[in-house]
Amino acid sequence: MRGSDQNSGRENGNGHGEERRPAMPKSAKEALRPERVPQPVQRSKRAKSKIVIVLNFVMTLLLLGSAAAGGIYYYATSSYNEAGPLSVNAEFTVRSGAGLSTIARDLERDGIISDSRIFRYVTAANLGSDETLKAGDYEIKAGASMAEIAELLESGKTILYSISFPEGLTVEEVFDRLAENPDLTGDLPETLPPEGSLMPQTFRFSRGTDRTEILDQMREGQQTLVDEIWLKRDPGLPVENKQEFVTLASIVEKETGVARERPQVAAVFLNRLDRGMRLQSDPTVIYGLFGGEENHRIGRFTVQTSKRKPRTIPTE
Repeated sequence: MRGSDQNSGRENGNGHGEERRPAMPKSAKEALRPERVPQPVQRSKRAKSKIVIVLNFVMTLLLLGSAAAGGIYYYATSSYNEAGPLSVNAEFTVRSGAGLSTIARDLERDGIISDSRIFRYVTAANLGSDETLKAGDYEIKAGASMAEIAELLESGKTILYSISFPEGLTVEEVFDRLAENPDLTGDLPETLPPEGSLMPQTFRFSRGTDRTEILDQMREGQQTLVDEIWLKRDPGLPVENKQEFVTLASIVEKETGVARERPQVAAVFLNRLDRGMRLQSDPTVIYGLFGGEENHRIGRFTVQTSKRKPRTIPTE
């Protein structure tokens, strides 16, 4: 075979026969002519619209704003729920009528929270409005978070103070104790209630409670107690009404300070009333002389008492 035939019968790398075409000669003019470059894709008129450009810009701003807001929200909620700066328990007072912004500022000033703005805005969002938290004195625990502090102030679980009225106090002595207590506010009535109408007890209250509130609790508690006992009384007792019952109980209470002795003392007085005898009780004489003032020692007196017209007669 000739060389040309042999070359034409050769297989290419793919195993297929390939016939080479001879290159076509170009003229000098054609060789110098630049090759045709493909034209760029034309943008649609809609893409060139100014409205679309503005909308794209706005969407970009919204995405960036949403990302920033998400970061701020995460930081605020994390700070709101993390442990606070207090190292020891502290007392904090919410003044009556104070708004959330004032409370937040006072908390930061006292070193109880780290950021008043976070406390204000997150608390307002949780409450649903910028409403006032409950006034009073609160004990803030060491390390309390802003969330725990807000929950405490919203609950109104303030520090409670106490005032005690032992048995045997007269109404005037009760009024004196109420008036002298510095944690109570408000004026007391000018007219004293009847003796025996106030219940002796220890009362717990928040600072700033009105004195008349304690007085009303004492009056209501005594009325309830007297009604319960009166319904369970022995119908044969020589006592005609609740007032006489309270008066006799007060005399017994003043006669002895030992609780286990009172049933015996009461029995003695009831027997004397049944027989129309004198009670011969010094506390009634003392009260007749000095009223509701502090008890004073006096000389020997005999007490003449009946169910209807009790009166005091000195023996000397």
